Amino acid sequence: MSSLFGSEPKPRSYADRARDGLASLGQKASDAQFEAEGLLGLRPKTAEEQLYEACCPSLSYQTRLIGFCLCMVASFVLALFASFMLRRLLWRGDAAPFAIAYTLDNVVAILGSMFMAGPTAQLKTMCAPKRRVSTTIYVLALALTLFFAFATQVPDGARFGCILASLFIQWLALMWYTLSYVPFAHDYICSCLPLCCADCCGVSSSASKGGYEGIV
Repeated sequence: MSSLFGSEPKPRSYADRARDGLASLGQKASDAQFEAEGLLGLRPKTAEEQLYEACCPSLSYQTRLIGFCLCMVASFVLALFASFMLRRLLWRGDAAPFAIAYTLDNVVAILGSMFMAGPTAQLKTMCAPKRRVSTTIYVLALALTLFFAFATQVPDGARFGCILASLFIQWLALMWYTLSYVPFAHDYICSCLPLCCADCCGVSSSASKGGYEGIV
């Protein structure tokens, strides 16, 4: 078939892939430097950053500290309550109390970090290009968890499954968002996942490496 449409594309050499990898690393390092300079005020603010500042008021250090401490106390209380409700989830199959406490704990923790970092910096980091997808999924999972927790008109079996699925998606999105602050963590996980899936499906390691070495 390839002879009908011309010769097959020449496979890329290791030198070409290494060159592309170094270029990608350099671009990511440059983006990280640009973001850090913006947070420290070492460069002029972009139009998007000026929009964030217009929407979010600046807070004094005392206000930030008081808000952070109050949020951390509330988060601790909610986490303690969620740990007690976990027993109810495991023994009685009632997921709503645990889901509500766990979700509100996460919301209060986000508010606490917003007080500490500042609303503008928090929104900017959450809406950064590499975090927009995980932030959107996380916020939607928070809303869906609370929705199914209070939706008593939904049948118990379906409601229980939807709550657990929302909690799991919420946890995955939070982990992916957190890993965005670790340099090259996303790249490493994305390069390992195809190999792990190939091993689980019984595909030989040589075949999986050959099929995905362009990604790695």
